Amino acid sequence: MGSKKADSKNVPPRPGRARLEDSRRPVSPAAIADLPVAVGIPTDLEGLRAAASESLAYILQAVKRAGGALLIQTEEDAKPVHIAMQNPPASWKGLPETRGHPLLKVIRAVLTSGMEGAPDPVLDLAAAIPLLARSSRQGILLVAGAPLTAAEHARLVELARAAGRMMKISRSSQALHTADKELASLHMIATILASNLELDEVQKAMVEGVQQILDCEVGCLILVDESLGQYERKVMTDGPDWIRREILPLGDGWISESMRATRPIRVDRAGADPRLCADAEATLGVQLRSNLCAPLRAGDESIGLLDMINKRGGPFSPYDQELISLLATSIANAVYNQRLIQQMKVVNIDLKSSREELLNSRNTLRALFDNIPASLYIVDRAYALRAINRSRAKQARSRPNLLVSRCCYEALFGRIAPCTGCLVAQTLHDGQSTTRALRLADAEGEAKEWEISTYPILDEYGEVVQVVLFEEDVTERRHLEANLAQSEKLAAVGQLAAGVAHEINNPLTAVIANAQLMQRAIPPDSDLQESVELILIAGSRAAQVVRNLLDFARKEQYRFDRMDVNETIRRTLELVQHEVISRSINLKFEPDPDLPRVLASSDHLQGVWLNLLLNAFDALDGKPGEIRVSTRRQPREVQVVFEDSGKGIPAENLPRIFEPFFTTKLPGQGTGLGLSVCHQVIKQHNGRILVDSEIGRGTKFTVILPIP
Repeated sequence: MGSKKADSKNVPPRPGRARLEDSRRPVSPAAIADLPVAVGIPTDLEGLRAAASESLAYILQAVKRAGGALLIQTEEDAKPVHIAMQNPPASWKGLPETRGHPLLKVIRAVLTSGMEGAPDPVLDLAAAIPLLARSSRQGILLVAGAPLTAAEHARLVELARAAGRMMKISRSSQALHTADKELASLHMIATILASNLELDEVQKAMVEGVQQILDCEVGCLILVDESLGQYERKVMTDGPDWIRREILPLGDGWISESMRATRPIRVDRAGADPRLCADAEATLGVQLRSNLCAPLRAGDESIGLLDMINKRGGPFSPYDQELISLLATSIANAVYNQRLIQQMKVVNIDLKSSREELLNSRNTLRALFDNIPASLYIVDRAYALRAINRSRAKQARSRPNLLVSRCCYEALFGRIAPCTGCLVAQTLHDGQSTTRALRLADAEGEAKEWEISTYPILDEYGEVVQVVLFEEDVTERRHLEANLAQSEKLAAVGQLAAGVAHEINNPLTAVIANAQLMQRAIPPDSDLQESVELILIAGSRAAQVVRNLLDFARKEQYRFDRMDVNETIRRTLELVQHEVISRSINLKFEPDPDLPRVLASSDHLQGVWLNLLLNAFDALDGKPGEIRVSTRRQPREVQVVFEDSGKGIPAENLPRIFEPFFTTKLPGQGTGLGLSVCHQVIKQHNGRILVDSEIGRGTKFTVILPIP
């Protein structure tokens, strides 16, 4: 029993004896005195790493062990900040990078519970002790080799607590130091951003501030313009101004690669990247020792790099890397915002210039709008006037500003509903322009003819929101058209006059005179009296044809009456019978017996039929041929078709055949007004003329008249 008690003194304590509350016990003076004196209290991460290695060496020496490891990791750290190792056994190889390492399970258990891990001879693990500092864990101390004695264990726990306290103080000092530097940096950036400096001055102040904080020999600001495939590099050394500014092409070098990075890039050895060394010596004139660059990103946009070269106090630290990341974000946002401000200034200047141009354009358009002699106004979907020019307001005996917002049919026409025949609704519905004719009496009671056109105004979605109405007084034009029509009729009469005078008038005189003499000479009871009477009747009929021809040449106004279209065609055919016979033309008339009456001017329609027939005669070019005239009824309209077997009209001339004075006839054979007058007459009847022609096969004209 005694030997067992004596042996128990050398048995190591069971795992879990050192708990979180043990960290509150005072550390022995020896431990407090020995460990800090041996390693000191570091104030940066590099110092903390060095202190960890020195502390591990000191602790292992104190317990007379050769191998072990010290992990710096708190509950907040996702992975060890640093791991110091000294003479680790072969079973620890790959720690902590190797996933699934058997020792990682022990480490996670100690970090989670805050209690010691059990010794494991298989892993050559003598102890796994948490580095405790009051209520927090700062890391783990791992000791390799044989199990510890009680004295070694007690000494190890005491030194582990001292190391935990030292690490906590060190990391707190680091945090304060980092906070001070970050606050100073942020204060500097805030001061610069709050200033009214120009963009280049802001960039200078920021690069100078970063250079001073990191204590570097050279500071560079690289701003990239990918649209031009180039970048601008601004270089600063010890002064507050750039020593160099250069524009260089953007290639596939380290600048492009660094811009695509998501975190700062640190190069601690001069030869780590030959491209950096060559660039520094060739363009900056310095020998590269260390380099730290951070991409400047504003949102998803990459605008350049912040590049610091050759830290004076040694290599760049991870803290410097984190700090430049913070500063790069602020600088990127500042540069981006300054660019936006500059762009806004340019945009404001452009807007001011555009505003002046718009005002000038508005005044010009307003002057045009108000001084157009024709009537012009704009209505919305509710028929409310949105704009009206002076000419139309004058007709309404008012001023434009007094008419705007009122219903157009009420303000302009004195009606309580939209005007009869108004086409605004049609334009609002289908977005198509329309034209209609309207006859109104003016203030003096004189009849005026108006042509009213509507044009759609579309919004950004292509929907019709307003309609422009253009009212033009075409009274004088109609008079001119009537004169042209009369002239064309007279030209047609003149064309027939020679034939009529030669073929009818002279023989007709002789026939009638001799028939009268014969009537006197023949006894009243003779059978020949009936024959002479027939001769006189035929002569009188021929004379009537001549009189009808003269009546047609007489100028007349449009008089619209309900009439039979077939009858007007028959009267016209009587006028050209001599042409048909003399030219050996096969003329067929196929009337529709159920054709309804239309509202039209008989004389004007006869003029249209005559012109179309004469054109058909000319198309036969003096050769025998066929002309077919037919009428037919369609829903809500009457169609009159003139077809000939002539030479046809070339396709390039079809769009122009209704133009005034356009003709393909030789000089003296036509005026070019026939079809133009026909078109105007049918248009006055609210009808249409369609043409279909094929070279060598003939032409077909279709006249369409509405049924009232």
